[in-house]
Amino acid sequence: EGMRGWQGAFPDVVTDVRGVGLLLLVELKDSSTAAAVVDECLSRGVFVRLTQHTGVRVFPPLTITDEELTMGLETVRGAIATVAAG
Repeated sequence: EGMRGWQGAFPDVVTDVRGVGLLLLVELKDSSTAAAVVDECLSRGVFVRLTQHTGVRVFPPLTITDEELTMGLETVRGAIATVAAG
């Protein structure tokens, strides 16, 4: 639910946020932006997957705690913010 606000927070970078349950996708404006976000997430210790060139797939384990999920999503948001800032 919190990820849906990313489209409004980063309108020049995030084009869509969609998913069901814990299978989520953040669609970014182009493939280089998506790759940069994936690299930034990995450098921060969060594994995400590049999908269809512009999608960043977030797929935490089903055993994740609320605290871990919050920390992970804050890390992904921070990676997007870093890439958006240029």
